[in-house]
Amino acid sequence: MFLKISFVWISLFCAVYADSHYIARGSLVGGIADIKLHHRETSETYTTRLVISATGLAKTLSGNQKEIHISKGKVRHNEYYAGEYVVTKWHKNTKYLKRYLFDYLHKKIRKFSTKWKNGKQVYSKKETLRYFSHNDMLTLYHNILHFKKRHKRGKYAITLAGAENHGGKVTFGFANGQDMKGADTLTLDINNSAFAKGKGRLLFEIGSDSSVITGELRGVKLLGTVTLKRLQ
Repeated sequence: MFLKISFVWISLFCAVYADSHYIARGSLVGGIADIKLHHRETSETYTTRLVISATGLAKTLSGNQKEIHISKGKVRHNEYYAGEYVVTKWHKNTKYLKRYLFDYLHKKIRKFSTKWKNGKQVYSKKETLRYFSHNDMLTLYHNILHFKKRHKRGKYAITLAGAENHGGKVTFGFANGQDMKGADTLTLDINNSAFAKGKGRLLFEIGSDSSVITGELRGVKLLGTVTLKRLQ
């Protein structure tokens, strides 16, 4: 569970606007993940592909866990509108696939889930999320920064596809140099049992190009504080 929650929210760290490479470390266990992101954008569309691979002790504990997140959609007024979000996960001898399709006409998000074990399909489900949003786990960071330009400091909440197991909603706020050394900091609060006190916090140090320079995910059970560092 602790690796699952970490990998889900690590994906938020890495939503920058160009190809990039990160490493993630847990304060109690050392290196836990290698993260590579590929991003392409035109004036009308965007495509983001994120690969997260477990490393070190986390690789052993998770059964060589790996995740690929792909988000595709439209760009409107400098904001991303997800059209399709696909998450593929491998864990030991098990593969999971989640596909989200965004229906803007009917304001619905349809989710398709499939599970394979030892190469054999053992589970398949179709459902419609209880809420609608134009965000997924990879569009959230960019769209929050766009939101930041139009709103004052304070606490806000936003829903997104991919976080439905956490209520589908995250709370976020903005500050200057709070908790981290950077001149501009974004915080996200997450309520989940995978955190030591039932609540975790993500902190991003934002660079002048709006990319994440460093990040912290605090309070994760067994891992402690997860830190993210950009290599390129």
